[in-house]
Amino acid sequence: MTMIAKNRIKSAWTPLSNEEANNRIFEERRGLVSKWYQNWSDKQRRRVLEDLLTHSRRRQLELARDIVHDRVPPPRSDFTRVLPRVISLYIFSFLDPTSLSRASQVRWKWGVYGFI
Repeated sequence: MTMIAKNRIKSAWTPLSNEEANNRIFEERRGLVSKWYQNWSDKQRRRVLEDLLTHSRRRQLELARDIVHDRVPPPRSDFTRVLPRVISLYIFSFLDPTSLSRASQVRWKWGVYGFI
């Protein structure tokens, strides 16, 4: 076995024991995958994302959630649609007349349906 063959017992994708070389190779491959990703179709991107998320641990999933939340804020829901009418009326009962008037300008249906 040649000296090169002895050093190549593992796959070329296997991290090296030399941390500096490992980081350099990782960044090169990361850049390459990023270029590929930009050229993939939506269907291919979805498949890769699904694979990555399936193989991710909780900490990586939490990071992904935070990144997505920052880029795509969750839709805001009208609490009067989610809560029972009695609870919505109870919440509005704490507002003074001026605040009630302002609240009715925020959501037209609140005034129409008798919340305010």
